[in-house]
Amino acid sequence: RRADELRDELLDHPQLREWTNSIWFDLKERIKATAADPDDETLARIAATVAGFGRRLVDDPALSAKANEWVTTTAVSLADQSRDEIGNYIATTVQRWDTSEAAERIELQVGRDLQFVRINGTVVGALAGLVIYSVGQLLG
Repeated sequence: RRADELRDELLDHPQLREWTNSIWFDLKERIKATAADPDDETLARIAATVAGFGRRLVDDPALSAKANEWVTTTAVSLADQSRDEIGNYIATTVQRWDTSEAAERIELQVGRDLQFVRINGTVVGALAGLVIYSVGQLLG
């Protein structure tokens, strides 16, 4: 209990906040400088590390399963925490579209599927109509 109070007091201390903000700012500036310098070896090291990790994921099914589980759990958690923001973002984006733009976007993204749905709807509708007509003829 006392440890929690000390932790909270320390985290609320203005000098600690100022110090952590300055560290964060310096780190961001160093990352920007590194990214802007094509001769910096840091990017090559990062790329090699990421590629090595990718090879390990391919070669080690257990590691791959753990990574997949972690990514899935994290994505679900983030989506759950950000549900309102995600919904608002989508709603705002769609509201900005005009009707023809929305139809065009949907058609581009799911055009083949929409065509399949249209054809299926036509075929199913025709078959349903044929069945209803046939039943009507048999009963009438």
